[in-house]
Amino acid sequence: MESDHSETRHWLARAYRSWAAKSLTVGAVATLLDVAILLVCVHGLRFPNPIAAMVGVAFGSTLTFFANRRFAFRDHDSQMAPQAMKFALVTGIGMLAHGGCVYLLADRLGVQVVIAKLVADLAVFSVGQLLLLRYVVFAGGGVKKESPRDAPPLRRPDARSPGMTRARRSRNG
Repeated sequence: MESDHSETRHWLARAYRSWAAKSLTVGAVATLLDVAILLVCVHGLRFPNPIAAMVGVAFGSTLTFFANRRFAFRDHDSQMAPQAMKFALVTGIGMLAHGGCVYLLADRLGVQVVIAKLVADLAVFSVGQLLLLRYVVFAGGGVKKESPRDAPPLRRPDARSPGMTRARRSRNG
């Protein structure tokens, strides 16, 4: 039972340190900024829903680019322009699709604008955008490809392990 918990903790630690988890965390923070901008644009500035959604995405995407470049993909290459161009292209196409989804959901089907925006986020920016960032925009960045050889060995409890009870020690020799 002890080793099951150890293996689970090890797996969770590796998943938490992965580029995907870091990029998804960056995306969550960017979404908060994106929604805040969306609400200001819709309720304060009276922008149409699709335009407000695209403005929010523009701000959130800018944060996403720099934070992913720095934290998720650890890319410190001084040549930022090629990445920025790829990112702008990928995000621009995504923004158009996102704006269309928000228009359809909010303006045509009557879905509340924040819900419409979040559904559009999932449809457009979740898996596809994540993979495009990793393998197109930040391809070959500082992300180290992990192989089973790179992983630290799983520690198996032995007879002297502090987590073992006296009864288990006597059974194990």
